[in-house]
Amino acid sequence: MHELEKQTYWSFSRANQPNGYFFYWYGTKTAEERAKHVIGESGQIGSFVHEGIQLVVSHGLDIEQAIATTEAAFDEKFISEDDVKRSRFREMISPMIHQAVDMLGKYNFTKPKDELKIECNLPDIDLPFIGYVDLVGEGMFCEMKTKSVSKSRVLKDGTQGWSKGRLPNDEPDWSHVKQVALYHHATKLIPSILYIAEHDAKLFTPFNCERLGDAMLATALDELRKQTLIKQNLIKISPDPKVLAGLVDPDWQHMYIWNDEKQREEAKRLWQI
Repeated sequence: MHELEKQTYWSFSRANQPNGYFFYWYGTKTAEERAKHVIGESGQIGSFVHEGIQLVVSHGLDIEQAIATTEAAFDEKFISEDDVKRSRFREMISPMIHQAVDMLGKYNFTKPKDELKIECNLPDIDLPFIGYVDLVGEGMFCEMKTKSVSKSRVLKDGTQGWSKGRLPNDEPDWSHVKQVALYHHATKLIPSILYIAEHDAKLFTPFNCERLGDAMLATALDELRKQTLIKQNLIKISPDPKVLAGLVDPDWQHMYIWNDEKQREEAKRLWQI
C-alpha cells in the first residue's frame, strides 16, 4: 500500500500545501519519518510561545511562572545549529507572551479552552478534516500566529542586526483566513486571529477587517475545498508518488516549501531532475 492510501483525514496544512510538496512529503515519507522531522527555528519558537500563552490564559498559571516554564522548555528542546539565533530567539519569549496575554485580556478571552479538537466535512471531499483550535472562548475562537525577528546586516560594531517581526497592517494573511474559515465552519463561532511579535500584537476579528466577514470566509473555505479536491482526484488517478510526479509541477521557486536542501535533493530524484 502506498503512503497516500494510508491517509485517513485531512488537516488544514495538508490541504493547503502546494501539490508538488504534498505528494513528495506524504507520498514518499512514512508517518514515523514525518514525525521525526524538525521544523524550522521560527516554527519552533512559535510553538513554545503558544504553549506559554496557553499556560497563562487557559490554565491560570502566573505569567512569570509561565515564561520561566517556556524558557526551560526552549533550553531543553529548541534545535538549531545557529547559537546567535538561539540566543536572540530565547529573548523573544517573555515579550511575546506579555504582548499576547495583554491583547487577549482586552478582548475578554478569560479561561478559554486550548487545543480544542474539531472534525468536519466539506462537500465532495471523501475524508474528514481534523484540526486543533488554539483558544476557544465564549462565542469566539482565536488562532495565534507569531512573527519572529529575522537576521539583517551585521552592524558596524560586529554584532548581528535583526529586523522586527512584521505584523499585517489592515487584513490578516490569506492562508490564515483559510485556516480559520475551516474552524469557523466546524465550530460556528466568531473567528479571530492574533498576530504576536515581541514589540506588538494585533487581533483581527470580523468587526475590524473584511477578510473575517462571512462573505470572505465562504470564499476562503471554498478555495481550501478546491485545493483538497484536486489532491483527492490526483490520488484517485494513482497513489504512486512516481506517477504523480509526472502530473504535478514541483514549483521549485516556492520561497518557503523547498528551503530544506536535503528535501529538495530527494524531491529532484522523485521528479528525475
